[in-house]
Order: sequence, then C-alpha cells, then structure tokens
Amino acid sequence: MRCRSNCHHAVQRLLGSNKKITTSEVAGKRIHFVKIWNAQSKVHDVFATNLPARLITRTTILKLYRMRWEVETSFRELTATTKGEQWHAKSYNGLMQELYAKFWLINATKGILKIIGEKPLDPMKRTYRKANFKLIFNMFIERFQLLWHKFEELIAWLKTLAKESTENRKRCSRRYPREIKTPASPYTYNNTEWWFDKSFSLN
Repeated sequence: MRCRSNCHHAVQRLLGSNKKITTSEVAGKRIHFVKIWNAQSKVHDVFATNLPARLITRTTILKLYRMRWEVETSFRELTATTKGEQWHAKSYNGLMQELYAKFWLINATKGILKIIGEKPLDPMKRTYRKANFKLIFNMFIERFQLLWHKFEELIAWLKTLAKESTENRKRCSRRYPREIKTPASPYTYNNTEWWFDKSFSLN
C-alpha cells in the first residue's frame, strides 16, 4: 500500500532521511517501508509491505502497486461514477433494487467495452489503452430509453464512442495525496470512524 506521510512515525523518519527502506513493527507485524522517487510528481512515495526483505526491489513494489490499483479503480466506479452511496428508496427492497440496477448497468457498460475488443489490463506494463468508462456509463444512462426500440443502434453508438475515447495512458502519471474524505452521504456510517468525529481518538 502507498502511505500517507503522517500515517506512521517510521514513514516520517524515512522521508526525513537518506535511507530507502526501514522496518518497523505495526500491530504486532514486521512491516517494511520503502521510499521510491516519483519522477512524475517530483516527490518521494512510501510503500508499506510485508514481503521478505530479499524480495523487495523498486521494480517489484511498483509492479505490485499497479496490480492493486485496479481495486482503487473499481471503488471509484462504485462511488464517484455510479454514486453507489447515494440512495432514493426508503425500504430494504427498494434499496436492493437500486443496488442491483447499478451493478447491471456497470456490467452492461463493461460488456460493451469488451465487444469493441478492449483487452484486460496488463498491470505489469507501464502504459496501457483504456476507454473512458465514466463517459460511456453516463451516456448509457442518458440514452437508456433507446433500449426499448433501438437497442442495436444504441450499442453501435456506444461502441463508436468507446473507440473514439480510447487513448494511450501512462501508469502513475497522476498522484493524489492519501486522505480520508468526508462521507458523501448525509446518513450515518455505522462502521466508519471519521477524523472529525469527537468520539474518535488516535493512540
């Protein structure tokens, strides 16, 4: 995982030193913190890993993080793109219908992208090609009424849009500081403690 600069005292010491790696015990486990220069953002990133020390290299850490990044992408699709945390229904059945409808739309959009021949991402490569999922998903919803009488025309139009939006991209070209954001929903998060919650304190 990539660490925030203030997440652990070992990270802070590593960033302030000339060392490239340090080891510390976290929650009873031996964790290695690895400092890697990010040429794109011109700052050092620190990664935490429990790999054996003999396997830790800059290349290995970056490749593993690229593999993990697809998890972050799926979270973004469920929250930012499809607004998975925002509900309209008030009953349990209504909520489940909204949830399944969103999953269906996500899978349908990904199915369309597969139709145009988009290959699975290779996390080991630094560059890759990928269509704009958010653009295709939003257009799919806006023109959903075409499904009733022009389904084939809709699919053809979305395939063209997907091809036109496909571009060469470079991994790790964007960098955002690790942070805990405020909840998007006005309703209580029963299983999350936020930094602004007075009942939450760090030891």
